[in-house]
Amino acid sequence: MSRKINLKHPRKYKNTEIEIINENILNSDSLVRDLTQNINILKGIFKSCDDVIFREFIIPTINIQACAVYIDNIVDKSVINDNVINPIMSECSVGINDMDRLVHELSSKIINAGSVRITKDLKDIITFILSGHCLIITDDSDDVILIDSRKFEQRRVSEPQSEAVVIGPREGFIENISVNISLIRKRIKSTELKVEMIQIGKYSKTDIAILYIDGIIDNTILNEVRTRLSKINIDAIIESSYIEQFIEDNRFTPMPLISRTERPDAVTSALLEGRAAIMTDGTPFALLVPSVFIHYVQSSEDYYQKLYAATAIRFLRYILLAISLLGPAIYIAVTNFHTEMVPAPLLVSIMETRARVPFPAIVEALLMEFTFEALREASIRLPKTIGQAVSIVGALVIGQAAVEAGIVSQIMVIVVAVTGIASFATPSYDLGLAIRLLKFPFMALGSILGIFGIMSGLVALLIHLASLESFTVPYLAPLAPIYFSDWQNVIYRTPLPFMKKRPLFLKPRNKNRMGD
Repeated sequence: MSRKINLKHPRKYKNTEIEIINENILNSDSLVRDLTQNINILKGIFKSCDDVIFREFIIPTINIQACAVYIDNIVDKSVINDNVINPIMSECSVGINDMDRLVHELSSKIINAGSVRITKDLKDIITFILSGHCLIITDDSDDVILIDSRKFEQRRVSEPQSEAVVIGPREGFIENISVNISLIRKRIKSTELKVEMIQIGKYSKTDIAILYIDGIIDNTILNEVRTRLSKINIDAIIESSYIEQFIEDNRFTPMPLISRTERPDAVTSALLEGRAAIMTDGTPFALLVPSVFIHYVQSSEDYYQKLYAATAIRFLRYILLAISLLGPAIYIAVTNFHTEMVPAPLLVSIMETRARVPFPAIVEALLMEFTFEALREASIRLPKTIGQAVSIVGALVIGQAAVEAGIVSQIMVIVVAVTGIASFATPSYDLGLAIRLLKFPFMALGSILGIFGIMSGLVALLIHLASLESFTVPYLAPLAPIYFSDWQNVIYRTPLPFMKKRPLFLKPRNKNRMGD
């Protein structure tokens, strides 16, 4: 048998009884037609939330009670006072007997705000209040008014910190999803740019936006994005990396399968190619899907420079990528197993520098790589004013002291330093981190089997890369499978007037980038 509880006097009941009231109300679809009862319902729902403000007032021209409900510190109080409460109290028409009609009069003629909506749904009411909307409820009506009055503290749009360029835009995303979407809208002024908003997170209810250009993106990719996002069920989404870990194709590969960026121009370029962008409120990083290997070696700056300069820099990136992955491994393999490959004068120099070192080359390399990675991590965590100085001084002092103590050789210090410098040239931090992890297995293979071990590791890595996919697109495309027309933008860069087609491996619905 259900218990009858007078909601007009909730303070007479215990907390357990109030919880029963809240559970019953939340199972219903809407509020009731009594103001006092509705206020008590909302106070029960927002129990122990001292930042929720209930501003009760009377509409003097018609002597009707009303109440404004909002959360302090996330709303613009000047908007609520000047555009909502004051107009209602001073400009409301006299002689309106139908309270439902009064609500529509207030929303359409009295309240001065950009976004005003009327609803009865209780769950929507709670969600919008928590999102920074102001709720207006009146007596004798179960219709309520929701006014967008959000005002969150945010930093200004500034230059991206993780993707600096010499030539190109200096704008970067911030932690406000509305501002980030506006930066894309500013660049793509087309009705074909679609923005689909969803909320993920049981408690955080984080706003997630899917951006794509209708008519370009392949429907299979778009439906895959929607499906994977809809399956996420978690308490909260704190950062876009949470989304990435839920929707990536292979969670056990060290290689990145979803690229991230804080540059609006990079997102714009990806959308025009036929990819989708996933933006998360509270983070400046947007996710781009699908993403293949070549995307992580390219930079936005490649398209802002001269043809030959951009192509030369791309060649340099691929060479430095190989050095950062295989540099120490090749040195270990050559000095241990393949000394005949080294010219005699250089071999003599290497042997002389290693004469006083008591450890084999693999131990030397592990010691120096561990020290280098520790210095790199320490320089990131330290304040910027001293981080660079500590990393540079630490590398010089520790390297020189280790050589003088006979723990490592001079040539090993050079190899590790060149490898570290090469790793900094990778445009994508995620790919650079994967290469930093993979170089240790290659060092082990080089110390055990020499060049044969390194080549075996490369074959295994290539097979693994060929098995990966990113949202139905092969990871090594357009190299495997082969799309010859897309090779114009892999290692070398064709002049922009000749790049008339979008990447075919993305299967865009509109393949023409130029012309009809």
